[in-house]
Amino acid sequence: MVVGSSMGGYLALLLLRRLLTDAPAEAARIRSLVLIAPAWDMTERIASRLTDEARRDLAANGVWYRPSRYGDGPYPITQRLLTEGRQHLIGSSAFDPGRAVHILHGLQDPDVAWEHTLDLVAHLDGDWTRVSAVPDGDHRLSRPEDLELLLRTVESAMA
Repeated sequence: MVVGSSMGGYLALLLLRRLLTDAPAEAARIRSLVLIAPAWDMTERIASRLTDEARRDLAANGVWYRPSRYGDGPYPITQRLLTEGRQHLIGSSAFDPGRAVHILHGLQDPDVAWEHTLDLVAHLDGDWTRVSAVPDGDHRLSRPEDLELLLRTVESAMA
């Protein structure tokens, strides 16, 4: 099982896709994915929403510091990340994960819209994906009740 949250969810999808192509025996070891508000194709979404100031920072310095709501300082977004991200888009072609994909997503998430998960579900081939919407959950889903849902989901995926 691979578990990923936000960008980690995107990376989990990329990992599985690469292994399915390049190392099927290794891919077979991944029995399921558990994703929390997966920010798939996030580099394109960031690039499409850059302010003029952010574009200037990227052009002048190669980096823009995206403010964070979480008190852990701004997130560095580099031009290299955005450029390289274009080579790793999930949405550029159909993708059949071939195994269970469990997605948890807070409906009050200000960072990755709920609709983004719905778009992913529509994009994934097969009938593998199950989504749990958390009506009052935010992006991090880190409250005790959210963590309990995550543990139940992981246990279910392992069964």
